[in-house]
Parts: sequence; structure tokens; C-alpha cells
Amino acid sequence: MKPEEIKVVIGEVDGLIRKGEGNAAQKRLLDLAKGRLPRPQLLPVAVLMRRAGLPDWGIRLLNPIIRTTSKALSTATEAEKAEYAASLTRIGATQEALRILSGLNATSTPEALLFQSIAQFTLWDYAAALPLLARFVATPSISDYQRLVGSVNLLAALIHEKHFERADGLLKQLLERTKTPELNLLHGNILELAAQNAIFHADWKAADGYIQQSEAALSNTNTMDAFYTRKWRAVLALMQAPNKEASRSGLENVRREARERRHWETLRDCDYFEAIARRDGALGARLYFGTPYVAYRERLARELGAVLVIPRKFVWRVGPRGKVKGQYDLLLGGEEGEGLKDGQLPHRLLTILASDFYRPHRVATICDLLYPNQFFNPRTSPLRVHQVILRLRRWFDDEGLPMTIDEEAGRFRLQASVPFELVLAAPFAAGKARSGAIAKLSQAFGKDPFSVSRAMELLGGSESTTLRLLKRAVEDGDVRVTGQGKNTRYLFP
Repeated sequence: MKPEEIKVVIGEVDGLIRKGEGNAAQKRLLDLAKGRLPRPQLLPVAVLMRRAGLPDWGIRLLNPIIRTTSKALSTATEAEKAEYAASLTRIGATQEALRILSGLNATSTPEALLFQSIAQFTLWDYAAALPLLARFVATPSISDYQRLVGSVNLLAALIHEKHFERADGLLKQLLERTKTPELNLLHGNILELAAQNAIFHADWKAADGYIQQSEAALSNTNTMDAFYTRKWRAVLALMQAPNKEASRSGLENVRREARERRHWETLRDCDYFEAIARRDGALGARLYFGTPYVAYRERLARELGAVLVIPRKFVWRVGPRGKVKGQYDLLLGGEEGEGLKDGQLPHRLLTILASDFYRPHRVATICDLLYPNQFFNPRTSPLRVHQVILRLRRWFDDEGLPMTIDEEAGRFRLQASVPFELVLAAPFAAGKARSGAIAKLSQAFGKDPFSVSRAMELLGGSESTTLRLLKRAVEDGDVRVTGQGKNTRYLFP
């Protein structure tokens, strides 16, 4: 296909996406990707791939440019790097995306600020997103529509972080600005945000009014936006009357729909609001241990206060209901001759899979955590992850454990064929999966410095094994090292 013809297709696909005809847009894009695309068309096609829900294809297009050692290819532009990072975020490789975006010039590539904020949203770190969004909407060179999109995201972050005075002012501006037919969907989204804001204000009447308006605006859509409106109606009923059966039933209906839609973060949020409304410390503890996002856990701890008691260990029930048939303690992974060898890939994979009770892990997310500071390669990285998954599955079989790693639509989660328990250590402050040995050191020494020899005494391992574990912990930012030689000491931040 000639470049002029490709440009025509790009314009047509953009129109399909704007009209909400995603399936038709995907088909045209996949047909386009079968041919060889000229370099100038790679970026606009990759953008459309991400917008149409095909970020994997966008990564395939741009990866040879971003991660190449060939001198024959020109250096990737900042816009190409930004788009590549945005697609990485969409497939779950958030840490690599943030590393790329943080190195870009926000003055010449302002969309990097928006993409960084979206990456922080996926980590539930709205506080980190706030200054990025404020800079983005203040950038003179962006279009009016980009500023509008950035402002809506800024409003979401302000409401989430309960900056009510700033949120109230921006909310009024956006509601007025989007009162046009062509912005009806965005107007409905803003009304939904207004309902959230009113719920956090405990203004039940205003919240109900905004939800009604949002339902009317989104009545003719079958989008996730209409689902979110139903979610906030159920949350409103729960916050008003947390002990009424009707309120709990309404929230359970949202959970049921979330499972059908595979919208795992809504399941997490349902547990969050139920724990808050009912002051349920047990549910809060389960949510705390089952959530890998440090910002989310900190928010939960602030809201529940003394009601939330974090034990040193947590027992996670996996598999069907019934009498428990067995238990495996992840902390045993650090003992010589017992369980999985701590720090090795199968044990690290098990800790990653056990870090989230709600969302199954995508291949790119597992790769991001399993191989920190390495690049995701769309051709080789999935194979590396699948090889480790195979090793862990074989270990389950060899040990006679009823654990399985189920796969659905390229996402993986722990499951068990019979009622089974996993014993987990308290999560790292940094939100990473904690290995057995490092968890033991943290519990034993707290914030006190310790030497390699003391770590060896506690773990019972060799000096080389202990040094390897500490070296990885330092590289991951979980442990700090001070001094030199015989005076070298380690401590937890």
C-alpha cells in the first residue's frame, strides 16, 4: 500500500474510533499491519492501535525502533518513545513505561506528562499523578481537546486525593464546558466524577442527583462508563445504610457484573468501600494483603485507622469452599532444603502471583516484576515468563500441592483444586512481592542495621547465597547498604 493510501486509512480508522466502532477499527488496523509500513506511518498507526485496544500491536511496530542496536535505523523520536511507553502501560509493563517517560523532555513532548499520570493511575498513585497533570494542562502547546482530557484526569486525581476545594472549582468549569452533544459521553463521565466527589463529601442528595444525570447522559451507551455509574449508585446506597440488606445486595450485583466484565479493580474497590462503610477490619486486612499497590494500601490505612490491624502473617484461602486440605508458608522458601529456593525465579513468581487477590497478572506485568530493570521484548519476553510458569507448575506437581496457575486470555492467577491456604508475610512498603528470606530479615531486624554474618545466622544459608539475596534487595530498593568492608551494614528503609 502506498503512503498516500495509508494516510487515508489512518484518517478513516480515526473516524471509526471516535464513533465508537472499535471492532471495525481493529479490523482495518490489523489488515494495515500485514504490510510493511513506512517509518513516518509507524507512529500514527501505533497510536491508533493503542486507542483501538491493540497496544500489543503498537509495541510490535515500535519495538525495533526503540530497542535496536542497529546503526541502520534512525534514533527513535521522543514522540515515538512516549507512545511506546503508553502502550507498555496498557499491557502492564508500567515500571518500564515510567522509566522511559521520566527521561523525556516534557517541554517538547508534553504528552509524556499525561502518559506518566495514566501510568501512576494504574498503580493507584493519584498523588504522584497530580503535579504531572497540573503541568500538562498548563502547557501552551497542547490542543484544546488535549487540555480538556488532561483536565478531566486532573479532576479525577483531585477527587481521589480529597482536594475538595480545587476539585469543586474545576468540576463546575468542566460541567459547563462539556454541555454540548458532541461531548455527551465526556459530560457523563464528569457527572460520574461529580457523584464521587459528593459521596466523599457525604452529600447524599447531591450525589444522587449527579448519578441520575450521569445515567441519563449515558443511557444510550453500552460502555464501561454506564457500568461505573451503576457502581457509584451501589456505593452511595452502601455509604448511606451500610447495614441494610438491600445495600449489600446492590454492591454484590456490582461485584457479579464486574466478574462478568473481568473488571478486577471494581472488585477491589467494592471491598474497599464495604470495609470503610462497615468499619470491617477483617475485610480491610484481606484487602491490604491482597493489593500490591502501596498508594492504595496507604489510603486504606488512613481511612480505617485503628480498625485496621496488620498482622505479621496472613492466611489466604485459595480454591473452592470447604475444609482446608493443606497449607504452604511462603516464608519457608528461605530455608535450606525446604520449599522453593528463595530468590530463584519460581519462588519469585509465586510471591508475585500471591501479591494480588483480585487482578490476574498479565505476561508483561510478570516480566516487569520478575526481571526488574530489563526491557520487555514482544518476541522473547513472553517465552521467558512461560518457562518460569512451567517450572513452578512442575514444582507444584512434584510436591503434591493442589495449587495451579490458571490462564485466561493471557492472564495468570493462582488457584487450587481443593481448599488450600497460603501463608503470606506483610507486604513491603514499596509494594513489591517480598521473598521469604527478605521478609524474615525485615521481621527480625526492623529498622536496625545488620551484618552479613547476622543475616547468615538467621537464614541458615551460605555466605554467597546471603550476599546474592542482599545484592538483589539493594538493587530493587528494598534494602539500603552503608559502610564498607567489615563495616558494611544493611538496613530496611
